[in-house]
Amino acid sequence: MILGSSPSRGILAFQFKANTIEILHRNQMPNTVLDMICASSKGFDDDCLVACGFGDSSIVGLFRENIPVCTEMRSDQIFRGCTGIWMLREYNSDKHHSILAVSFVKSTILLRLVGESLFEDITDFYGVDLRRRTLAIENTEAGSFLIQVCPDRVIICKSNVGQVAGEVLADWKRDLDTGGADLDFFSAAIINDHVFALRSGFIEIFQCRTTRGAPSVILSLQLAMPPCTSSFAVYPLGTSGPPNPQKYCFGFIVAASYNEEICLWNVYFDDGSNRVDQICTYVLEDCDFAVNEMQFFKDAYGARLALGGRDGRLIVLGVKQEEDSVSIRPLASVHAGKRPVQLSRTRLSGLSACIFALSGQASLLDETEDGVFSLTPVLHRADHLVRWSVLNSNESLFRFVVVEHESMGTFTTSLQVTPRIEAFLDVCCARFIMHRPQQGQLIVVSSPGRSEQESFISSGSWANNAPAVEVYGLNDEELLFKSVLATGDIVTCAALLGDSGFIIIGLQIQNVGQVRILKIPPNFIDRNARRRQSLPSQQLSRGGVSQLIFSCDAGFPHKVNAVSVVDVVNDGEFRVLVAAGSELHLIEVNTVAESMDFLLTECWRSDILAVSVDPESRLVAVSTCRGGLDIFSLLTNQANIELAQQWSSSSSVLIGRLLWNDGFLIGSDRRGFIHFIHAGSFKKSTVALDDIPCALSIRRKTKSLLVSTITGAIVEIGLPVPQEHVDSVN
Repeated sequence: MILGSSPSRGILAFQFKANTIEILHRNQMPNTVLDMICASSKGFDDDCLVACGFGDSSIVGLFRENIPVCTEMRSDQIFRGCTGIWMLREYNSDKHHSILAVSFVKSTILLRLVGESLFEDITDFYGVDLRRRTLAIENTEAGSFLIQVCPDRVIICKSNVGQVAGEVLADWKRDLDTGGADLDFFSAAIINDHVFALRSGFIEIFQCRTTRGAPSVILSLQLAMPPCTSSFAVYPLGTSGPPNPQKYCFGFIVAASYNEEICLWNVYFDDGSNRVDQICTYVLEDCDFAVNEMQFFKDAYGARLALGGRDGRLIVLGVKQEEDSVSIRPLASVHAGKRPVQLSRTRLSGLSACIFALSGQASLLDETEDGVFSLTPVLHRADHLVRWSVLNSNESLFRFVVVEHESMGTFTTSLQVTPRIEAFLDVCCARFIMHRPQQGQLIVVSSPGRSEQESFISSGSWANNAPAVEVYGLNDEELLFKSVLATGDIVTCAALLGDSGFIIIGLQIQNVGQVRILKIPPNFIDRNARRRQSLPSQQLSRGGVSQLIFSCDAGFPHKVNAVSVVDVVNDGEFRVLVAAGSELHLIEVNTVAESMDFLLTECWRSDILAVSVDPESRLVAVSTCRGGLDIFSLLTNQANIELAQQWSSSSSVLIGRLLWNDGFLIGSDRRGFIHFIHAGSFKKSTVALDDIPCALSIRRKTKSLLVSTITGAIVEIGLPVPQEHVDSVN
């Protein structure tokens, strides 16, 4: 039995027999489907489970063969953003699966299937890490143990159901003192008690041993590869492998993709030694084909390597293992849709001759006896999520980027500013800049850097090294006033509400996210009395010190990464999107009543980097730390408010800033590229800078883009013509 999801959040359970599809169940799920698995439990040959992660809570649904109903379990609101589900055995000797592992963005729980349709929480009886997201979890080959892979650790724990709380029996954790916190895993696989975990530039391989009841986790090998490696797959060779079958205990083929190349390694493990051989490099005939996901599978005709492309294509390669080498040959290339292809994990169906591709269109790929591949469309899927995270959220430094060969040239002309502004930017990185054209003001919201990459910042040149809001007059290029925020606060994002003078600032105070709203007074102090002041924001003056309206930290347990204003409801009342961790909140703010009402909450599978709303078209652009970009329509009516997905682009490029202007979406990444995307055709062009951008703003008078860079400069770039598609940059 196989599961599939549709754009209307419907679930189909169907069987694939003799080239025909028989629909078994059809159910409507409350929100978007994120993961699906099939397994066998006691009394049932096929259990199909589906995880829904968006919305106010996560939902796990259970389908069973010959039972035309779906048993649903809804989590508390603290468990949002389901990222994966796994079926496990309670004891190694069990023939059926009875444990359900559910991973969320910030936690993991374990459930036991009781009877035909009941779930029992047994998390406390295992030693799994409950406070982290799970990348992979499986039973060990010997003994009643579980292997859990988290972004920064690998653990082995034992079941003690019905007795005392479980404990961790073996634990490998990255050394935080050596900067390992920046090198978290973002995908993993567990095969034959071996953990394969992908991080920046490496696939790390762990051996999980349970010799004589004493588990251990050993980092055995590291496969070095370019940092742009986007995906990998592992194929087990069995308990012996060449060149000496009597010597080697385990053998694997590891495949990794970067650019248009597919590299394969032979990996062998012995009790006394380990061996890695790079055996083959296969160059795809189409150099424009970018791999989104890859998966090994085996059928009656041998080993196959499926490559899901970002352009909707699906390529199948034949992999033949010989005595001392591996050969690769292309077998098929089919179109699975127009959106990036996601391939099912092997635990999704139990089928050997078929691949279930999850993309804009879900299809079954079948190989016939004469070696012909056919693709059978089954259903459509509305959402697309890429499975990898590449962000150090504390410092907004990006890793694992792929160099794109689509630059349209460099357009960087210096903006003439006074030495006074340049000196300020040398002291503190201008994280956010905003332009008020009617007042002729440039607003700079800054925050001291803390990373080694920003070591050029001089804390001694700025009082207490505190963040601040400064307003400059562009006509006379002079500082109008400066408002210093509390020392120790870290500015993470900022937005200006039109020309009303309200500034919304996202702050990180220790580990808590906070939103602070400030008001710039309409009248400034007399020009002759202007001084470079440094006054607390709470201190009011007849001059121009900004007034703190109110602040709110309720509902933001995670760092606030992005804020974007949607529209103005009434005078002093507006709606804003706030991205905190992996959650996106639509909030109605009333500055008169000093209140915040949460209207909508959506949860992603990874932290959100940037959010921007086009007030005219109501298009919402969201970029996450898994790479790529999603564009939604914000639909509002008297009944409800929802996000309807319009376009999705999968990429390893991380967009850190987003901005809408005249039908174009403008984004920047930390490689030094500015991306222009047309909202109608979604065509894209790229401009290369000589520096790393920090903030974006539109200068209406000259119809240009202002970019502040990490070195303290401000760059001006010409904008595309709104009437034309983005195939060139003016």
